Amino acid sequence: CEISVTFTDNEGIRAINREYREIDAPTDVLSFPQNDFTEDGIDKSDDSEKILGDIVLSVEKIADQAAEFGHSFEHEAGFLCIHSVLHLLGYDHVTSKADEQVMRTKQRAVKLLMKNDFEYFDRDLSVLRRAYEEWGFRYFKLDMLQLNYVSQCKRAEEFLNEILSLGPDATVELDVTADQRLGYLASAPYGTLFVENRYSAWANYYPHATLRNLWRLAEFIPSSKLQFELLNPTRFAEKYATDDLLRPDRYDIDYLFASVMVANPLLWMEMQHLSVGETERLAAIISTWKQWRGELVRADVCPIGEEPSGCSLTGFAAETEDALHVILLRECTDRNTMYLTIGSDLEAPTLLASNTEVDVRTENNLLTATLSAPRAYAWLRLARKS
Repeated sequence: CEISVTFTDNEGIRAINREYREIDAPTDVLSFPQNDFTEDGIDKSDDSEKILGDIVLSVEKIADQAAEFGHSFEHEAGFLCIHSVLHLLGYDHVTSKADEQVMRTKQRAVKLLMKNDFEYFDRDLSVLRRAYEEWGFRYFKLDMLQLNYVSQCKRAEEFLNEILSLGPDATVELDVTADQRLGYLASAPYGTLFVENRYSAWANYYPHATLRNLWRLAEFIPSSKLQFELLNPTRFAEKYATDDLLRPDRYDIDYLFASVMVANPLLWMEMQHLSVGETERLAAIISTWKQWRGELVRADVCPIGEEPSGCSLTGFAAETEDALHVILLRECTDRNTMYLTIGSDLEAPTLLASNTEVDVRTENNLLTATLSAPRAYAWLRLARKS
């Protein structure tokens, strides 16, 4: 569908209002439909592009009403456009009580989406300040933000800066999984970013897809700024096709942890549903990770190998002033050997963790690692020579 939108001043919209409605006064918005409507809406027998009509708005009225109602110019303009589009779609609150109710309901729904100008900024901040000063809170997670306009983004950034100003140990986590939010690059300076929601109950959790997102983002954003979840791979296994080679229950749970451990791993699961074997595997790699996570947090993490696809040879290199950590991941592929060029200032590699037999060799600044099974990982640490 096509809609023509014209912005004018009070005198301009007054002239149009006088000519077409015989009302000699400025107004905020005028609508001029160009379709004949039935009770069922636009006649869809004609497949050609529909021209719904014209909208005319007064920027002066928009500014005045925005100031009167206490919200942004963009908010008021957007709301008037929605109101006008409903007129173009055939609703008329003047002549029909039923249409008036429909328009009110639809506008209320739209207004809820638009109403996020942080009007409770001071109240909410006072609650967080009290949580910090009186109750000892240091970690704050913000979710459900809907930032539809530049003004809202600016207010969100002001709010985040106020949280960080509570004290040097105040920390923020931002959920960037849905809706219109600040985005990766704008959010990263404020704290940790929770990147994605996946649910095996909905059959949309695939370990290679989560790994791929982390692998892609690690090139641009420090992985220590990102949080990725791992799920219990055997829960809701019946939701996946039995012949699906990439279904979660084909992976060992320590492989899932290894695939996201250069970020901030989130174990999104009820631990009591893990088997004894899964619990032991998870406990072993987490114990090792806790020993070395200080280096991983400080490390410059880069994706290595191929982009994860479910059948790739992939992984991460995490380099610090003390050591190089290499996480190698063999996905569901018959290929079993990975190669990585390394510096001459590194000692022989130490295998910290793996879920399969691994053959590792270094020669002429080339690291060669063979993983004996698919869906396998190897975590290596190469200390720098003293």
